[in-house]
Amino acid sequence: MLLLATHAALALAHARSTELADLNDLGLRHAIDTRDVIGQAKGILMQRQGITADAAFALLRSTSQNLNVKLVEVARNMVAHHAELDD
Repeated sequence: MLLLATHAALALAHARSTELADLNDLGLRHAIDTRDVIGQAKGILMQRQGITADAAFALLRSTSQNLNVKLVEVARNMVAHHAELDD
């Protein structure tokens, strides 16, 4: 009985560690994607307004705060609709 319990505990521990590793991979992927889209939005602002990277980030941040929308969502909208902003 002890042997069976030990095997069950090891199997559960392995399953849990695999699940945690998968969640960690998803978290890292999300962080990279978030960073990329914010970088793209900064680039759009830098090119269009002739401002520095720091100024572009500050503009994104203040827009996010003023609209009460997450910064990454502001950046996603800008990247998705930047062609429409030219009109």
